[in-house]
Amino acid sequence: MWLEGVYDLWPTLRPLQRGAADPTMVRDQTGIWRGLLTPEGAASMRIQPRVERSGVSIRVHTYGPGAAWAARTAPDLFGANDKPDTFRMKLVGLRQDKGWSAEQQLAIEFVAREYLRTSWRLPRSHGVWEALLAAVLEQKVTSKESIGAWRALTCDFGDLAPGPVPVGLRVPPTPRQVRRVPSWRWRRMAVDRPRSDTLMRLCRMESALARLSQLELSKARTVLTNVRGVGDWTYAELAQRALGDADAVSVGDYHLARMVTYSILGRNDGTDQQMLHLLQPFAGDRYRAVRMIELVGRMPPRRGPRMSIPSYRYG
Repeated sequence: MWLEGVYDLWPTLRPLQRGAADPTMVRDQTGIWRGLLTPEGAASMRIQPRVERSGVSIRVHTYGPGAAWAARTAPDLFGANDKPDTFRMKLVGLRQDKGWSAEQQLAIEFVAREYLRTSWRLPRSHGVWEALLAAVLEQKVTSKESIGAWRALTCDFGDLAPGPVPVGLRVPPTPRQVRRVPSWRWRRMAVDRPRSDTLMRLCRMESALARLSQLELSKARTVLTNVRGVGDWTYAELAQRALGDADAVSVGDYHLARMVTYSILGRNDGTDQQMLHLLQPFAGDRYRAVRMIELVGRMPPRRGPRMSIPSYRYG
């Protein structure tokens, strides 16, 4: 299939990749490759963007039992059904409104400037289980740990991606495959007991998770956050990638609040409360604003040791 429009493709897809060596997402000279799970089975997708005067043409090839599903949802994955012009009009109104605080005005100007420079769109992958699996692995650990756990889990328990694909491309493990992971393997992958227990609870919700992308966002949030071990941060990480939630902010993230406040205000002691204050003008589209800040923002200089990687013990 072909898709034409104005796209900034890699910044849109980048949050779906878990580290440069993610076995489910590979970039080579032929395009971007994804191995994914679908309700109809495993699938592979090759994405080939081509820059033209009017924008970007995207050619998509899909393979495997889930190829038809992957092709149907590809436009959502690239943000084809997103309405970036609506947010641009919102930014015009925000810049004209003088009722915001001085700090909020700085945030509005920063986001407006960056949003006008990009053709980023809000993705919606519909891959609820994949996004949840990755988000739970990322809970309260360093990115080095979570990336390593994702790679080990996918390589050891997921399947090879179907079709003529790059060597080593894989699909994430299904809930049934994750349920078969022995306790000692979780420990070897540096996944502690609370996270593995949360994944076991989610594995038992396979049918409910398959329907989640069809629910209203408020209902989807309620379903997930009622699961022990799934809080607002985990929901936000999922919703930004799989559900197309333009307002989902990852409150409680180890780095995000400091990055946002430092990028806007130059302060290196940012808190979640300060971040939410800065994002208040963008209500309904706070993740769009955060993503613009992430793409060009800066982390404050380090003034202490890096976060250590603990030894996990099951008790």
